[in-house]
Amino acid sequence: TGVRTVLKELDLESVPADTRLDVVEAARRLGMDEVAARMLKPLQDLPYGERHLTVLGGDPARGEEIFRNNVALSCLRCHSVGDSGGNVGPNLAGIGKTKTADYLLESIMDPNKQIAEGFGTLIVVTDDGLQYQGLVQKEADDLIHMIDADGNRFHIVKEEIIARKNGKSAMPEELTKSLTNFQLRDLIAYLVSLKTPWVKEAGHEE
Repeated sequence: TGVRTVLKELDLESVPADTRLDVVEAARRLGMDEVAARMLKPLQDLPYGERHLTVLGGDPARGEEIFRNNVALSCLRCHSVGDSGGNVGPNLAGIGKTKTADYLLESIMDPNKQIAEGFGTLIVVTDDGLQYQGLVQKEADDLIHMIDADGNRFHIVKEEIIARKNGKSAMPEELTKSLTNFQLRDLIAYLVSLKTPWVKEAGHEE
């Protein structure tokens, strides 16, 4: 067919960046895996391979639906956008104003590469042999107030701690395994669209 003929003649650079994923997936749907593989060859040495096709061309509205309602991701359990959501991770309102789509892809694919300040976890072991992990909400002279990945708040008596070390990001690794390339592209498009930082009633930006 005409579509097959066109696909056979295309390479990645000749396709607009925001439609490259669509073209590659069209080739796959037509059973033209060798064409898709040829087009993807320039990406094979990049850290996230064909996932790099997801930084442009997504639909922010579909991405918001994924962010708010995808059970496998549970984004709102840890992140807020404005005044809705959890506070285990950074508030994402305004993130599209300061971060690029490439940065967001890296943050989603490899959450431990660049941990947002204040959102790395702390691991502590107490004298009764128990281990706790979470984000430090407040550290006083006698207590460390923490919150775990499920949003549960707790505190630990400092004099009971026998070991402490910094842990990984609270954001799980391999989070994107459940997402197709199209879903990831839409999610990134939504995050890029968040241009307005959240301002608390007291006037402090988050």
